[in-house]
Amino acid sequence: MDAPTSFRESLARQFNNRLRVRWSDARHEWQIEQKMRRARLAQKRLTAGTVEEDDIVRDRDGYVFVLAVKPGNRMPCPGCGITLGIPELRMKRSTCPRCGHSFLAVYYPLGDMLLEHLRYTDPYRDGLDRMVKAQDDADATLREQKLRERRNEGEAIWKDHFNEIAGIPTFGYTGREHPSARSH
Repeated sequence: MDAPTSFRESLARQFNNRLRVRWSDARHEWQIEQKMRRARLAQKRLTAGTVEEDDIVRDRDGYVFVLAVKPGNRMPCPGCGITLGIPELRMKRSTCPRCGHSFLAVYYPLGDMLLEHLRYTDPYRDGLDRMVKAQDDADATLREQKLRERRNEGEAIWKDHFNEIAGIPTFGYTGREHPSARSH
């Protein structure tokens, strides 16, 4: 199965022929691979349709795995095989509800959005630095959110009990009552 010509040409042009797209018969997915060295003779014999075939082809051609793209937004769980929905246009960790297997997954159609994602994450274009900074920013935001929640909770407790702390009498349906007279 061949990827659309326009996508293959854009991939080759934008990444100076470092990346390629190849269909995996064994995994039923598109695999984006990066050229790392010269091609060499295969050390193992190819068996068509097996998972090992992908590794052997990459090794023989001098490529390494970068990203898998399923042909749709559903995929089998790598742990138990049930069909799961996967996030679209955003890399995210998914967890299988049956077996608890956790994995990174994303669905991109073979087109401009996928090319944009590959450019953003490309280590030759400071992609790793960008991803580390984005993760650091997300961690800082989460820490700030948790701190804000703790402060808000403490403030709410303090406000709820201010009259009691300050010794101010409160009035309710039962009439005037002094805070020290309340039973807890």
